[in-house]
Amino acid sequence: MKEFLTTVKKWMIFFLSRIATVLLSFMTILVLYQVFTRYVLNDPAAFTEELVRYSLI
Repeated sequence: MKEFLTTVKKWMIFFLSRIATVLLSFMTILVLYQVFTRYVLNDPAAFTEELVRYSLI
């Protein structure tokens, strides 16, 4: 039983770390896009702030 729980814990850590990596990458790309549209195009994208906020939560 102990080996089974150790295996489940290992896979959960692997799966959750991948999800966290994807969300942080997604947030970084959105923030960079927001900065680009705000300062280069002078027309900020409104949806990026909401998506980053929900991704962080």
